[in-house]
Amino acid sequence: MGLTPWQAHHSLKRLRRSDLHSLPATLPLTAGRLHFIRLVAEDGSVSLLNETWQVSKRLAGHYVWATIVTHTRQLEIYYRRCAQAPVRLVKVFRYEIHEPLSRLLPRFKRRCRRRKMFTMC
Repeated sequence: MGLTPWQAHHSLKRLRRSDLHSLPATLPLTAGRLHFIRLVAEDGSVSLLNETWQVSKRLAGHYVWATIVTHTRQLEIYYRRCAQAPVRLVKVFRYEIHEPLSRLLPRFKRRCRRRKMFTMC
């Protein structure tokens, strides 16, 4: 990403007042990705949203990138040994979501394209 916290904060898309009034009372779960950085425990597991997932004892003490892909209902665990090493997919789990998913309305989408995983630091 390469942004300072100040730059990241000021690059966020702000909702217009008209957009705020058009939001539903309860927000639906939308198709997309949720990213988490987690430290792998000594037993090789990570804790994510009150659930424990077994990753690998070899990664104990290292950080992994956990991504929930809502539209495919999967949890993907990625690891990168160092900044020069490629990102590798370590595990994929089925992630049950017991809510209907909605598409993100076009007016709320970002204008720029999603960054590729190799930009992860």
